[in-house]
Amino acid sequence: MEKKTISFCADGDQSLGSYRIPFVWIKEILLSKNFNCVDNIIDSYVDFYFCKGGQNIATKIKKTNKNAIIFLFKPHYEIGLDLNLRYPFKFVYRIIALIYECIFKEKQKKFLSDIYSSEILIADTKKLALFYKTKYDKKVLYLRLLEKIDINTKYDISKKIEKEIIILFHGGIQHYNENFPQLKALLETASRYKFVRFICVSNIEKIQKKISLKNVKSEYYPYDFDTLIKFLKIAHLGYVPNFLRSRIPFLKTIYNYINFKFYQLHLYNITEKNSSNAGRAYLYAVFGIPFLAHPTREIIADFSSIEELEFPNDTEESNYFLKKLISNNDLYSSISNKLLILSNEYSLEKEVEKIIKLLYVYKV
Repeated sequence: MEKKTISFCADGDQSLGSYRIPFVWIKEILLSKNFNCVDNIIDSYVDFYFCKGGQNIATKIKKTNKNAIIFLFKPHYEIGLDLNLRYPFKFVYRIIALIYECIFKEKQKKFLSDIYSSEILIADTKKLALFYKTKYDKKVLYLRLLEKIDINTKYDISKKIEKEIIILFHGGIQHYNENFPQLKALLETASRYKFVRFICVSNIEKIQKKISLKNVKSEYYPYDFDTLIKFLKIAHLGYVPNFLRSRIPFLKTIYNYINFKFYQLHLYNITEKNSSNAGRAYLYAVFGIPFLAHPTREIIADFSSIEELEFPNDTEESNYFLKKLISNNDLYSSISNKLLILSNEYSLEKEVEKIIKLLYVYKV
């Protein structure tokens, strides 16, 4: 069978999962499956293009070659509401930028143009997949964006909490900033039971505030995959926030109202991420780390089979579950062991098989 060529055309940073997973990890897997993978080449010999939404690259390719077959990763656009009155100039700038974008939709138009230029839309949540199936006449593929983990790195022994508890956060720093009050409250609760070592692996240059609590040692590291794996091996608990809400009570009330009345404004969702952070939960599961996660559809769908695992909505519920995990070793070990077993069902290699099936559907 003739080897097919895939051109990976996207700008991005490997510290971001939305870039790293499709344009580094998936490319590596496809190379191992005997596909010819190239970077940023637009040419007639290319069979397929993998692009990232909103970068206008898919649009450019389609104008160059109207027969180009384009897979579009992350086709949705999210408005970040990282508002903080402690920085008044930045606050005013972001409010103006938000209003401007809502009126003129310049960024949204780029995403829409890329969507119309693509044949296959890759959605990382079922919510988004259904939205795109309903709205656009496109092939839509739901794909879990999982990290590529070396089989030799995976754990097969459940964990235990002993003298200290290590709590790990990794991922987009915006989630850390927006959920800081809850994170601080959880660490304060944990510190009443054990000495806490809190580890944050993220884009630390954009951190707005650091944790400073009695009986808590806070450590901040710039994102690096090897660094993350090192701490996953020793962590006891993970934190998987998915809500992006303003810390200003009045604005939070307004956003909650809007979110209730208009759950999804086309490509926009003002108070909760459209895309899934479930990838963090899968990664914790690989290492047998119980986690505190907001109840997104993907989290519940893939982890609700573990009856003891809770999915708290707010800080009070999160604190309740945290206390149970810390004070009940049997409960903690049971969840840890079940996560290890369940993690075998999910892998990036299995997800890539979905893409490969589609690649052979299209005869180039």
